[in-house]
Amino acid sequence: MRLTLRTAAKLAGISTVTARKYMAREPGRVPSIGEGRKRRYPPEAVATFKAMRVEGDARHGRPRGDGGAVRRSAVGVECETPSRCGD
Repeated sequence: MRLTLRTAAKLAGISTVTARKYMAREPGRVPSIGEGRKRRYPPEAVATFKAMRVEGDARHGRPRGDGGAVRRSAVGVECETPSRCGD
């Protein structure tokens, strides 16, 4: 099975624009077949995009999997999501 860039990015949990940025930053790392509009990506490309996302998050100091962390709002009330904290 061969995937379009849009499909591979969606399966990796990133946007198509982000996938393009990753490919521009590290040409040749993401496996592909064909050129131009006919370019397709094997399922292994999804794992590569996921790895690049984790590496980028680590580089920017954003640990993965911390979605349930409790935060304190400006008034000292504990809350689970930033939208509820008023951030």
